[in-house]
Amino acid sequence: MNVAEARRTGAARLAGTETARLDADVLLAWVLDVRRESLFAHPEAFLEPDQAREYEGLVARRMAGEPVAYLTGLKSWFGLDLRVTRDVLIPRPETELLVELAIKLAKEKRARLIVDVGTGSGAIAIALAKALQQVEVIATDLSPASLEVARLNVEALAMGDRISITGGDLLEAVQAEPDLVVANLPYVPDGDWPELSPEVRSEPRLAFLGGPDGLDVIRRLLVQLRERRWLVPVVLELDPRQVESVRTFVEANGAWVVEIAPDLAGRERIAILRPPRIGHDRAVDER
Repeated sequence: MNVAEARRTGAARLAGTETARLDADVLLAWVLDVRRESLFAHPEAFLEPDQAREYEGLVARRMAGEPVAYLTGLKSWFGLDLRVTRDVLIPRPETELLVELAIKLAKEKRARLIVDVGTGSGAIAIALAKALQQVEVIATDLSPASLEVARLNVEALAMGDRISITGGDLLEAVQAEPDLVVANLPYVPDGDWPELSPEVRSEPRLAFLGGPDGLDVIRRLLVQLRERRWLVPVVLELDPRQVESVRTFVEANGAWVVEIAPDLAGRERIAILRPPRIGHDRAVDER
């Protein structure tokens, strides 16, 4: 079987997925240890028998619903090649918007210290540190397995001098007040889990489920910030259905002004929480 035949066969077997041809190509390039471009340039190249067997096995596992990123152990996201395992959420396109807005806000506020809460693979922390050369990032997570993946990615991308990886519940291990908090926390309502695709349900439940309305963890983060009197800007990823609940909660606590940014599909996806006025001096907390 040559490359052209392998691509054609793999895409045909994966025809039930939205990204059949892309998935087939990514898996084939992984097996051959080449870039995808090489598949187009050398369609006549033959696979060794063990390569053909490995490829067929990966295609079968993809057909069964396993994400490509878990099959290869890698995910390209925001210009980064990240290691991923079943212990971490696979970075998604909508989270790139979260990072873009956080970068813009960090520049506006001249941030020097950012906390990435619930870092998972370390994707957000690394993207922020890459884009903001004067910033230090503290990346936190509750899962020791996730923290190990994040450490591997930070080391592989040579960002260890500006990213600190630390374990704990939300801000538990953070001592210094940051200039900005960024978080892609679990926000899927518990009742939605059975309705999600098998592919999504192959990812860690801990990274998805956020209680009855999906907002338990996000509320706890905002309460932690309030209790510490850290009324700093916060950028959060949400389910569009949760926007009004978050707005109501924040306004009831009187700590931030809420702005909502839509994703590329026009869905309300990112919440930007700002202190009520420029130069906020914590006076709100002393009332």
